[in-house]
Amino acid sequence: MDGEGASQGAPPLRLGFAEPPLPDFMEARKRQSPTACLGDCLSEFPSAINGLQTGDDTMADFKVRTRNAGALAVLPPGSLPAVTTPTGGTVDVVTQVSAPGFSPLDLLHASLAACMVLSARIAATRLGVADRLGEVRADVSGEKAKDEPSRVETFTVRLEITGDLDAAMKERILADAENICTVSNTLRGAPALRSTLG
Repeated sequence: MDGEGASQGAPPLRLGFAEPPLPDFMEARKRQSPTACLGDCLSEFPSAINGLQTGDDTMADFKVRTRNAGALAVLPPGSLPAVTTPTGGTVDVVTQVSAPGFSPLDLLHASLAACMVLSARIAATRLGVADRLGEVRADVSGEKAKDEPSRVETFTVRLEITGDLDAAMKERILADAENICTVSNTLRGAPALRSTLG
């Protein structure tokens, strides 16, 4: 973790929950732009915004925009899967060990890595240190279970944070990012999985 305070080895995906200081974050965003504050807060912290008003603006004046998330994988005969998102993103899936690209497990690891770096930026913003945040990198690895069913048993996230931040602040950003990240929260929560024939 950028020199000082870096611990040996990669930190494990933690299971605790620490509520970040939402009121300070919301106040900072409100000073920048009341409309942006409500939009950001509604999308990131819906339970904390109940009844919030800024000036003449009320909750009724705003529409929450959410991203249409999901994926469609298509496996043509004799070929490899192609995955598309509802918003038009595409990725070809590879299965050979040395083939460049993303395997299904790579995509799972990539989701966690991308979510953690974005969540670190949100955490830094909430903590009022976004202007001092440099590059953030998340190196995600996983260990498959030795028994059945086939699954990843342990994920390890190593977050590297650069910028004008001391070791304690970097640790706080890491802890808050773990609790903000939808992907890490999902992996810890054992979501229900329902498969049907279409």
